[in-house]
Order: sequence, then structure tokens, then C-alpha cells
Amino acid sequence: FPDARTLWTRVSHAWKEAGGATAPPELVARYRAVEAAFAAREQQWRDARVKEQEELLARMSAVCDQADKLVATADVPLKDADRVLRDLRMALEHTHAVHPRKLGEEIAERLKQAQNALLPKVQELRESEEWRRWANAGVQEELCKEAETVKDVADLAEAAKKVRDLQARWKKAGPAPKERGDELWKRFKAAIDENRPRLDEHFAQARQAEAANVAVKEALVARAEALADSTDWITTSEELKRLQAEWQQSGPAPREQGQVLW
Repeated sequence: FPDARTLWTRVSHAWKEAGGATAPPELVARYRAVEAAFAAREQQWRDARVKEQEELLARMSAVCDQADKLVATADVPLKDADRVLRDLRMALEHTHAVHPRKLGEEIAERLKQAQNALLPKVQELRESEEWRRWANAGVQEELCKEAETVKDVADLAEAAKKVRDLQARWKKAGPAPKERGDELWKRFKAAIDENRPRLDEHFAQARQAEAANVAVKEALVARAEALADSTDWITTSEELKRLQAEWQQSGPAPREQGQVLW
């Protein structure tokens, strides 16, 4: 629109210099129609500018409100505080776009105050986060030591259980400082991976045993189903008791398959 306005200014000046007021009525009518259309477009542009300014100020005010809320809140996630501080800096870089100038200066002052109030909070949170990460490094180091003892556990079922427990506890442990976190993770993973060959063999044997148990349970089910039409209640009752006892001794099966068979 600014380019169109510059062009229209030239046209209107040229119209006056050419004696437009004394032009034939049809030309004057055409000129006035364009003039009215341009005025309508200018009003639309001004309305859009006003709306744009209102939205810009609303966004900047909202960032200030967020900063005030974070400063007044005791427990604040560092990522939230960092995000709002970044938004404040970005808003300050665009206060020159606020018109009139006095309004831009006022919102800039409010943004600076919010920034100055939030900055100490962010620094405090960063220090606290750093301490937490160092504490987490201690937890991870203990998990590494425990993982390094799994190789000494002779019972493979117990070793597998210990590995699962260690992996779950590692996931719950918070992040450590990056310079230590990578090193500790590699150490933990190496200790766990050292047991993988023998545990894989254990799991394979367990799957074979479960498959054999499934076959036994299926046979017990077939024997139970064969009694469905029996009218010899005493004999049938005794047989069902024997089947239940054999079921209890038949060993574990995969959970879902075992429940269906049961």
C-alpha cells in the first residue's frame, strides 16, 4: 500500500496541475470513483495497521504476564523459564515496530522490567538443575557398579531379573551433566551387553520350556473336555482333581496363551 499511496499522490498532483476540476464531467466522475476507491483501500490499510498494532502489543503484554507469573511461582521448570526469557528478548527487538513511538517506549520499559525480574530466577534454576544433574551422575555411577556385578550372578533367571530392574532404574534416573552422562551411559551399556549372550541363551531355553509346557496344558485341556459328557460323577470328579494337580505342576506358559488355556 505505501507504494500505491506514493503513486496516487503523484496522480492527484498531476490531475490538479492539468486542471482536473474543469475536465469534462465524465472524466471528473471517473477520477472521483478512483479517488473514492483509493480512500476505501486506505481506510482498510489503516484498520489493518491498527489491528496489527493491537495484536503486537497483546503478544508483548502476554509475554510480560507470563514472566510475572513465573517470578511469583515457587516451582518452575527451567525450560519454561528459558522459553519466556527468550520470548522477552525477541519482543524487545521488535518494539521499534510499535506506533506511536511513546507506546513503543512504554512497552519496551515493561519488557525490560520483566526481563530483569525473571533473569535471577532463571540463573537460580540453572544452578539448581546443575546440582540435580551432578546428583543424578552419582545415581548413574552406582547403577554402573551394580550392572558390572551381574556377570557374577550364576543363576540366569536371577541375572535376567537384575538386568530388567537395573534398566528400569536407569530410565527413572534423571540426566547427568553431558560431559559425564555419555561416559556413564557407555559404561552401563557395556556392563549390560556383557551378559547378553548368556541371557539370550537363557531366554531361548525358557521359550522352549514354555512351548513344551503349552503342549502339556493343551493335552490336559483335551482330557478335561473329554469328560464333559460323563455321567459318572464320582469318577469324573476324581479325574478333574488329578487334572488340576497336573496343571499346577505343568510349569509356566506365555501369559496370554496360558490364560486362554486355563
